[in-house]
Amino acid sequence: MKKVLVIATRPPFPASAGREMMLKQLLESSPKNINFIYCYFKKKEDLAADELMAEFNKNKLNVSKVVQLNFPSYAESFLNILKFKYSLQESMFYCRNTMSAICEIFQNEKPDVVYCDMLRTSSYAVNLKAPRKVIDLDDMLSIRYQRFYRQTNDNFDLLGSFGSLLGRPLRKVTNLFLKPILLLESRLISTREKAVLNDFDAVALVSPLEASNLTKREVKKVYALPPMISVSELKWQYKQSVVKKLLFVGNLTTNQNYASIKYIIEKVLPSLSAYDIKFELEIIGKYDHRIESLKREGVHFHGFVESLTDIYTSADLLLAPIAFGTGIKLKIIEAISYGLPIATNSVGAEGIPINSKNAIIEDDLYCFCQQVSELLRDQNKLNTYSSSALANIEKSFSMSYVKNELTQFLLDEKTNY
Repeated sequence: MKKVLVIATRPPFPASAGREMMLKQLLESSPKNINFIYCYFKKKEDLAADELMAEFNKNKLNVSKVVQLNFPSYAESFLNILKFKYSLQESMFYCRNTMSAICEIFQNEKPDVVYCDMLRTSSYAVNLKAPRKVIDLDDMLSIRYQRFYRQTNDNFDLLGSFGSLLGRPLRKVTNLFLKPILLLESRLISTREKAVLNDFDAVALVSPLEASNLTKREVKKVYALPPMISVSELKWQYKQSVVKKLLFVGNLTTNQNYASIKYIIEKVLPSLSAYDIKFELEIIGKYDHRIESLKREGVHFHGFVESLTDIYTSADLLLAPIAFGTGIKLKIIEAISYGLPIATNSVGAEGIPINSKNAIIEDDLYCFCQQVSELLRDQNKLNTYSSSALANIEKSFSMSYVKNELTQFLLDEKTNY
């Protein structure tokens, strides 16, 4: 058996957002000869180590040990930031006591591979003398922050779902100087992303497009680890309904999803109303106080939902013009796996094998709404979009492809699934 020490930013359960889903995929789809030691940073609302171990056992995952890691104190985070050695992302995660704990685990377990989950945990592995060290960056944060910089508004929170880690006073300061801090953070992260390529034996990104772009610039092997598609037996079917059910899925505590739903409610829905279509918008995903100003008649916030099968199959269209972001939008792929037709923009379609023949991909607001109104009235086109997009992602994100990439990434070994 090979031992893999995972240093994760979070637990994989419940799989309520994209990153949790990808960590779950790591544990489920890796070769059976791997035994995981799962170390994770626990926020207040997360599962405790014994609860998480019970989930691993329930799902029959090869995890032998679970360890909770401590975040730095507010004071230590502040000192990390003042040193300008790390990005703000890393400063929120780097704790000297946790570093000592990881070193002790490493000495006792002697893992064959150290796996780091995102840039935020990379500093913990730099000095570990493991036979192989790998990092899954998830996406290119430096590019995400550049796009974030161009889209900022007063309701944005610099740190999104991890904002509480800085404490209320420091969080207010960072949000007060949002744009200059974003610019600095983007540059710091870009520098750290380049350093990571020298510190690790392999790098992974969720998006094949981003992995390809990084491979062109670097000699070191970069792997694409997209979500593995398991096509549902329950499929979307066209419905003769007077009131069309539009759907948005995403964690609204993140800035990109909050900005997207704000754009949909304040811009898209009023423009769509001009086309004499009756509709309601169903919104699935965790949310915070910011949604109070977005509540409207016909707009329904449902919060986090464990199973989305009924949600996807009962909707008429996934409405997903994404304000900004990088990587692959997992909820778009998940919706396609159920056959649900998609209306998105160029940011939402990035890295996903869809085109204008099987999805709406439009950046202009009025053209987007016109195409949505036409599509909702065209049964044949909806059915074509559904089957064609599904065929494309089945081919590109197959189980065999993802498992082979994951095995090479973790163990530098080739297998045939």
